[in-house]
Amino acid sequence: MNNSSKSKAGGMLFAATAISFLAGLLYIWSVISQGLTTTYGWNGIQTSLPYTVSLVAMVISMAIFGRLYDAKGPRICVMLSGTLTGLGLVLSGFVHSPEMMIVTFGIITGAGLGFASVTATPMALKWYAPQKKEWSPGSFLLGSRLHLYFIHL
Repeated sequence: MNNSSKSKAGGMLFAATAISFLAGLLYIWSVISQGLTTTYGWNGIQTSLPYTVSLVAMVISMAIFGRLYDAKGPRICVMLSGTLTGLGLVLSGFVHSPEMMIVTFGIITGAGLGFASVTATPMALKWYAPQKKEWSPGSFLLGSRLHLYFIHL
């Protein structure tokens, strides 16, 4: 592997780790749900349903977007993932009803994060050296767990 390929592989691994870190945003729901209970008086079912729907949307979007990744490649997939995730989170900030939170956070954000998960793994594995493949999944799994540290800061 020449220096250019090593540099590109390192950049792809960093990008996959960053995408995995951002895909961990789903776990901020514990912080959001406390605010919804305090501010709007939502009960336990109303606060847990958007998170539950987001997990379902994440799994369904992984199946759908996996084919798109194979057909179009990582660039378009990362852009769509970021757009869906950002749009869902921004719209969730303007929502006051549990039903709309299911749509904005549950469906839109969940689908975007599922798309991010599908994109990161094969992207890193493709660009990393075959003899060092264990570094690739390990580093982006670390990225997806680092968010737990930052939530508690």
